[in-house]
Amino acid sequence: MNDPVLNRTLLPANACFGCGLDNPRGLHIEVRRDPEDVSVVRATFVPQATATGFPGVVHGGALFTALDCLGTWTCCLLRPERGALWLLRSAETKYHRPSAPGRALELAGRIAEGGAEWQSVLVHAEARDPDGNLVVECRFKEVPLPVDKFLRVTGLDALPDNWRAFLGNLER
Repeated sequence: MNDPVLNRTLLPANACFGCGLDNPRGLHIEVRRDPEDVSVVRATFVPQATATGFPGVVHGGALFTALDCLGTWTCCLLRPERGALWLLRSAETKYHRPSAPGRALELAGRIAEGGAEWQSVLVHAEARDPDGNLVVECRFKEVPLPVDKFLRVTGLDALPDNWRAFLGNLER
């Protein structure tokens, strides 16, 4: 049986702060495809007590980071640019209500405005509490970069092996 958690199967040994299930201090969002809507990427985020700002209230930065990570996954899974590494260019965020740690949040991401291939896109991402209430929503402008340009921009010498495999294995 296939594991529906895509960041576990497509990107093992991932240390990303948002979606890295192997990062002991990360947020551990679990990314999956929406079984009913191919235009939506979903994730679950269970904020821990260490992700609070005010006691008993999840820090807005933790919520933003979870959605930022989902925005990148949304581009990787829904856009045609195979081999692209997506970078956040800008974001608009609107917080609607506080959320408590320990309550699973359902995240959803979709392409709100798609540009031509290899052009920036807008992603709409949101988080809802277990009662379906909108907690936060974001609009992310994401930019696709080919690997060579990504390496130049970031100053890295090479992609880690798991990321090279990830880019080579992305399927629709």
